[in-house]
Amino acid sequence: MMKVFSENPQEAMLHIAQSATRSDGTPFDNKTKKSLEAAQRYLSAGIVSGYRNPLSHETHNGLSATGVITEQHCLDALSVLSLLHTRLDDC
Repeated sequence: MMKVFSENPQEAMLHIAQSATRSDGTPFDNKTKKSLEAAQRYLSAGIVSGYRNPLSHETHNGLSATGVITEQHCLDALSVLSLLHTRLDDC
């Protein structure tokens, strides 16, 4: 996951901010682009670590009964996934 959105532009497989421009058509500065790339990298890794991994190791009933991962948490995670997917579609 982290290699796909690597901090090193030569190693990264996807670049969500490379062609991003302001409304006047001028490119964003490199610091802004790096921040956008880092956000995509960490949000993507967080979804995998926080939702996919625990649900692979524990039963859904066990996690939801304790409130660790509730239905509302899963719906919120789907919103984040939607954002991540939209950004990937645009790159």
